[in-house]
Amino acid sequence: MAGKLGADPALIALPFAKARNRLGKYEEVIEDLQPTAYPLAMRADLWAELGKARLGNNDPAGAEIAYAEALKLVPHHESTMLNQAWGLMQRGSYAEAAPLVADLLSRYPENAEAWFLMASVQQTQGEFEGALAHYRQALQLDPKHQRAALGEAMALLGAGQSEQAAGLLQQVLAADPGSLQAHYLYIRALKELDRKDEATVALRQASDLVSTLAAEDLSNDSNQLLLAATVTFE
Repeated sequence: MAGKLGADPALIALPFAKARNRLGKYEEVIEDLQPTAYPLAMRADLWAELGKARLGNNDPAGAEIAYAEALKLVPHHESTMLNQAWGLMQRGSYAEAAPLVADLLSRYPENAEAWFLMASVQQTQGEFEGALAHYRQALQLDPKHQRAALGEAMALLGAGQSEQAAGLLQQVLAADPGSLQAHYLYIRALKELDRKDEATVALRQASDLVSTLAAEDLSNDSNQLLLAATVTFE
């Protein structure tokens, strides 16, 4: 149902999936780090990234150790606070993440990712109008923030504004035709608008994209998204 469309966990988890691939490098750099040779902020940044990589590797305890090291060096360290909020939301603890994100925004109001996270929290709580405003704030700060654009489309669908969602998703797909999430949401929007012929074409395009991704031996996420799109269309 449109009114129950919450934030997409895949959009929250994406930064961790990317960081996981750099875990070994961060561990190596931290191990060889000569404290006096680097400014505090740079050392805190390294610990924050190590924490994100550990969380991406399903090591939340190791991540918290890294975050604690970063915060000892720089209290209220921006990247660390952001990564901690990410981690809570990745585990589904949106309510617990909310005050941390609010604190982050009070200190760093120009952080587009923090606005994205706040919008995701609100969307999960069914506060679609607030979520829309905050996704748009993220995009105002970073016009290329694709996850914010996808989140905005999801919030529009959740608020019953399928026409606006379809228009936004056309723009997203024009900029990134390889976005499976955008294809899935676009098919959903077309279905809700009863534009069946266009939805059929969109589903065929998504199927072709999934075939290409499967040939490149990527993750099963593509097949799961296609299945979701097919079920949505039926």
